[in-house]
Amino acid sequence: MLSPVDGEVVAVNQEVLRSPGILSRDPYGAGWLLKVKSDRLAADTRNLLSGKMARTWMETSLENLHPTRQDAVGPVMQDGGLPVEGIARALGGDRWAELAKTHLLTDGG
Repeated sequence: MLSPVDGEVVAVNQEVLRSPGILSRDPYGAGWLLKVKSDRLAADTRNLLSGKMARTWMETSLENLHPTRQDAVGPVMQDGGLPVEGIARALGGDRWAELAKTHLLTDGG
């Protein structure tokens, strides 16, 4: 996924690598993924979305992704269902590169 902050990764949460379930249990606390040192933090964060704008972007992204392969995963958390492990693989299949480029703002690799 394209990072909104330019810089050097200075820490990776090894605990999450050992216990990925932490991401589901505490995504905004113990489930942090990495720390980045940036020389341009003020400039990089100036354009970050927050509040209603961030929520709107996330909802629009979800709406665009949701109909992609509804039959592949069934109801998930946002639908009132259960979390799905490996949802990216279930959604992507042979079209993963295309989905990554469109929804994760990557080069699709």
